Amino acid sequence: MKRLTAISAAAVIALCSLPAFAANGDIAGQYYSTDIRTYLNDAEINAINIGGRTLIKVRDMENYSFMVSWEEETHSAYVSSLNVPVTGSYEPTAEDYPVGTALGDYYETDIVTYLDGRSITSYNIEGSMYIPAEDMRDYGYIVDWNETDRTLSVKSPVYAGYEYDLLLSAGTRPQTEEHYSAGAGALMLSYDNQKITGSGDAKYVMFDISCDGTGYNLKMQFNASGGLFFTNAVQELMKSMCYSDRGETLAAPEDLYDTVNANVSVIINGHKSEKIAVRKWGGNNHTDYILEFSDIPLYKAGEIESVIVSVGNTDGMEEYEIETT
Repeated sequence: MKRLTAISAAAVIALCSLPAFAANGDIAGQYYSTDIRTYLNDAEINAINIGGRTLIKVRDMENYSFMVSWEEETHSAYVSSLNVPVTGSYEPTAEDYPVGTALGDYYETDIVTYLDGRSITSYNIEGSMYIPAEDMRDYGYIVDWNETDRTLSVKSPVYAGYEYDLLLSAGTRPQTEEHYSAGAGALMLSYDNQKITGSGDAKYVMFDISCDGTGYNLKMQFNASGGLFFTNAVQELMKSMCYSDRGETLAAPEDLYDTVNANVSVIINGHKSEKIAVRKWGGNNHTDYILEFSDIPLYKAGEIESVIVSVGNTDGMEEYEIETT
């Protein structure tokens, strides 16, 4: 009998020791006033503090070059950076609370907040969603902290100039059907302070480089006429290195790095990428191969002085000038 009593007591203790799971709407903690002056796209915005992190109100971001929307069915908030003027402004007043003053509670929530299409940590405060300004760095935003002035500056990639699309070369189509063939089987394009030269099949390909603030996409668009291509040999080589074909995953990108490095080279302002992933896409009368990489420094469009792209072996191939368009 004593043993049963001991077991029962142990069971009660064990049950009491189980973690309590927070429910939607439960108080999760408190938020505080802060003396940190926060700037979003160069305009000051109101901010609060939770656990040493600076939070800004999602709804306020509408006036700072963002679009904010709400989806009731999925309980989701969406925040997307725009290329529009900033109209927001905020001026601290004498009535603001002293630093570290507890202003209220924040709550557990089932609402998911998305920043530029990716979920980000968010907090429910008095029915409004807040996101940590510091975390925006992981989404391609420029986040700078000035200890002396106690200021935090956040700039979106498009506002800061790190989101763009730059056409390097428009490419041309062979004029007659007899020109359509396997092609030279290799190509090299050199963009140097807007002067463009190439070799092999480069003049038959459109080259376009874009940046989203986190990495680069370099698109090589192969154009056709009546379904016929001149550059079949280069395309076959590109196809052999794809981790994705029109949305279908074929391999892990990292498993193909060595193969890609042996056949493809991309150098921007003297920095060579060693981790290029190749994705195939396309449309009517064109096939696209997109080179994705993020292992070299990010540059604004105006800072890109040179880009060199090569596929295959172009040794001994004649170099020619490509007209800009």
